[in-house]
Amino acid sequence: MASAASKDVEKGKYYTDLFANTLRQRPGFKDEISQSFAKISSMASGTDPNYVFVVTCDVSSEFCQRGYIAHMGDDRKTMNFCDKFFTLAEIKGTNDRAKDCQTMDLRDAHRSKAAILVHEMTHTRYAMLWEDPALDIAYGYTASYHLSRGLFDRSCVIYKGTKALCPNAKGQEGLCDAEDSGKNADSYALVAAGIYYTNRCNRVIPLPPAPNPLFTIDPNWEDSALPAKSSEMVGNPVGSPLPSSIPRRRRREDRRKALAARFDCPVYDDYIVIDGNGDESVG
Repeated sequence: MASAASKDVEKGKYYTDLFANTLRQRPGFKDEISQSFAKISSMASGTDPNYVFVVTCDVSSEFCQRGYIAHMGDDRKTMNFCDKFFTLAEIKGTNDRAKDCQTMDLRDAHRSKAAILVHEMTHTRYAMLWEDPALDIAYGYTASYHLSRGLFDRSCVIYKGTKALCPNAKGQEGLCDAEDSGKNADSYALVAAGIYYTNRCNRVIPLPPAPNPLFTIDPNWEDSALPAKSSEMVGNPVGSPLPSSIPRRRRREDRRKALAARFDCPVYDDYIVIDGNGDESVG
């Protein structure tokens, strides 16, 4: 899967759909993504002398007990599979998923065991060209789609951890930068899955219907258009940013509703929590 992506990373619309436009305009970014996929492919072959890792199935590990599907410990170079990797009905073996060639969309393609391997291997510095390992900022197609457009509010999801990955002015989870898509593990897995199954099925794997945006961007909007007092808001859920921390130039339908839009969360119901953030050492 990673090998197919490394050879033609722009095949289909997956690359443009899941990585921010500002990243794609950066000189060399496409080549870096291709190189990351090539390294993942080399790692998966088990013959890469530059990154030799151990595969285990310790279902008693702390992370398996948390309900993970798999986890990668970069420092100890260990990938561990949990029970769910083998038993979760939503995730099919790569060959079994190919039996759905004529009906699958990208969301289905992503729910394959090979895509999970790609996801896990992005949690290594080696795969990320010796930069920081990829993080689990957004899981699944809908959240990753919003992430690449600067529309993903991490305070809306239940899998957020104790450390804010997209902190607002209060240090709480908030709106993520679109360029975070370049360090989001599932973004890589989705791109690789789309390219691989497009090749294997001899059919372009379609994107799911575009999720409705939580809000859009109005380049002409100034902060003066915002309501002066938070009393004009419709509630203030725990963990949501206060009005003073809301990014500039955001709106939904009209300027008057801009702040209220920040308190409306889309339904992220198409994700599967694979693992967690941080170096997940095994043992």
